[in-house]
Amino acid sequence: MTRRRLTLPMIAATLGAVLAGAGGAAAADLCVDRTGCDAGNTFTGDLQAALDAAAATPAADRVLIGPGTYVRAGATGFSYTSSSPVEIVGNEGEATVVATSPTLAQNGVAIAVMNGAHVVRDLDVFVGHANRRGIRVGGTSVLRDSLVTTEVGLAATGVEMFGSAILERVQVIQEGSAQADAVVAFCGCTIRDGSIATQGYGVRISGSPVLIERTRIRGLRGIDADGSGATVRDSLIQVVGAGGVGVRAENFNAGPGPIAHTLERVTIAGDGSPGQVGVRAAADDGTESAAVTIDGSIVTGVATPLSRSAAGGRPANITVRYSNLTGGANVDENTGGGTGAITATDRVTALPVAFTNPVQGDFSLQAGSSLIDAGDPAAVLAGITDLGGTARPLDGNGDGAAVVDLGAVESPAVPQAPPVTPPATAPDPDVTAGPTVSAPVITDLTPPRLRGGLLLRPSMRLRVSVAEAARLTVRLQRLVGTRWVNTGTLIRRTTVRRTLLTVPLATPRVAGIHRVVVTAVDGAGNTFLLRGSRIRLGAR
Repeated sequence: MTRRRLTLPMIAATLGAVLAGAGGAAAADLCVDRTGCDAGNTFTGDLQAALDAAAATPAADRVLIGPGTYVRAGATGFSYTSSSPVEIVGNEGEATVVATSPTLAQNGVAIAVMNGAHVVRDLDVFVGHANRRGIRVGGTSVLRDSLVTTEVGLAATGVEMFGSAILERVQVIQEGSAQADAVVAFCGCTIRDGSIATQGYGVRISGSPVLIERTRIRGLRGIDADGSGATVRDSLIQVVGAGGVGVRAENFNAGPGPIAHTLERVTIAGDGSPGQVGVRAAADDGTESAAVTIDGSIVTGVATPLSRSAAGGRPANITVRYSNLTGGANVDENTGGGTGAITATDRVTALPVAFTNPVQGDFSLQAGSSLIDAGDPAAVLAGITDLGGTARPLDGNGDGAAVVDLGAVESPAVPQAPPVTPPATAPDPDVTAGPTVSAPVITDLTPPRLRGGLLLRPSMRLRVSVAEAARLTVRLQRLVGTRWVNTGTLIRRTTVRRTLLTVPLATPRVAGIHRVVVTAVDGAGNTFLLRGSRIRLGAR
């Protein structure tokens, strides 16, 4: 037999064939209504088929989805439950929308990505039906750079989290229902650099502890836990509506264990509605306990800054240090053998709070505020940033010492007051002047400004003026009774500078009153919502 010498290319080809035969196939791109993939990996209008193809191989595939709206008919939504890693990528121009179906089962989910280390990004998820969920993420999966919205007035859930899932730079918007849940976490999960706006529950927690960092939450209930709890850092919680609560640790059904929150450098701001509470801790049954630790934080604009209640022999405690609480009197009560107390240590004050522009979402402290550099002077904050990404601490009052501010936003450094100038003397020729160091620049905290132009027929083009670089989402809505119903495809545009955009819109085919809702999110995560540009259309 003649022996053939194997060259390096032949060895590589042979090894590749062996690996492929052993299940080691190379990663592939699978395209759904997009170009650029092999013919065998191109799918037309069938997102689930692409997900199934990715799940069939152990390789780390990508599923690239084109623009348009994707709805799976039947009782179940789109699903990826394989442990084989996958990256699911929406379109960055015109939006990729994954939506619920009218036939989706109660509590069903539009898209679920579970049981692995997956990445989902650049998707718009829309929940258009009551008692359904938008997206479910589990395992060690990451959902990032995505928008989750709920039809106006619906009691529905935006995001469900399991395992140790992560949300990064995710915006969740819900309007009109106090029963809506923006994010529900049954896990030791992480939420960071996001924005949550709802008239219901911002983040509901039941399971392992959740970490929330540099996130804006606006809702009737900001953070609510009936089990486990959360560590919340450098975040803003806006309480809206009568009876709202910023952070709550309370179980209403004989909970089996401890509920604990730790708030570090958090701003809780109420809107002045009656009955609002900043922080609530309560335990009264089962084997439950409730505890909240507040450090370096601000609670303002609420009727009751702190509320603590213990009964049934159970303990509930709130501990506060280096914080500022304003509003009415605290509630601190034990009944029926309950134990615990509100304990304040280390400079807890009730000084006036003046934010720069809270109407526009700017909750930085006005210059000269007594809450600047009022945090723990011994706090170790290496690598910590504020809500907008500014390093902490800075010397915000010019006394020569960099001490962390109270609340979610660090004030910019100011020059130290100059010493008294001694009488002039002749310069020393042997001494040279050192370099001049400029003060750090604070990250932008003002939401991008928008001005909406006219919605013109027949071209149906919306002119929107954007005051800075921002990511825009545009949705056309129709008034049905007293509710605004989304129609047409959501449009997304990204601007790179101050600009005037003209956005084409599909002409509505149903007579009635229509409007356009525009949301802008800048690079710092600040959000501005513009409603307007109404037009009335007659019968066609």
